[in-house]
Parts: sequence; C-alpha cells; structure tokens
Amino acid sequence: MMRTRLLWFGLGFTSSTLAISHFVWKNVEVDRHALTTDINHKFQALQARISNLESSLPNHAPIPLPHHDQVLMALCMIENASGGNDHNKTDTKATLEFLPALFVPLED
Repeated sequence: MMRTRLLWFGLGFTSSTLAISHFVWKNVEVDRHALTTDINHKFQALQARISNLESSLPNHAPIPLPHHDQVLMALCMIENASGGNDHNKTDTKATLEFLPALFVPLED
C-alpha cells in the first residue's frame, strides 16, 4: 500500500515537472527567437541608415596611416621621457599630450 502511494506520487510529481519544464522551455525559446528577430531588424535598420549616410557623403580620400618612422620616433620619445623611472610620470604625460601632433601626414 505504501509502495503504491509512493509510486503514484512519483509518477504525478514527474509528470507535473515535465509539464512545467516544457512550458518554461517553450517560453524561453519564444523569448530567444523574439530577441534574435528584434536584434536582426535593428541591425538591418542601422545598416540601411549607415548606407544612406555613406551614399550622401562626398567621396574623400582615406585618411593616411602614420609612417613607420613617425611611430618609431614617438615610441622613442615616450621611452626617453619616462626614462624607465617612476618619478618622470609628468614628462611622459606631457609627451603623450603632444603625441597626436607627430602623426600629421608628411608631405611627400
């Protein structure tokens, strides 16, 4: 008698757990699909806006990258300013503030 009650309780508990987990899993799947669809729509709208902006801008030449010697010179200046010591941090900061001026494209 006790075994039968335990068996029926286990069966009912298992079936209830399966039903609840099915509905929860279904809800999670629907939310995930909705989120994915929403993100795809937003990215498509963003891509359309960007392409509209790009088509409305006049064609410009791409910004040239700094020359290798300019980058090397800037790195040497930073290393010399720091001197490998911690007490020269203000000089390093001053060098870093003027660093963008070094990357002005040179006239060829």
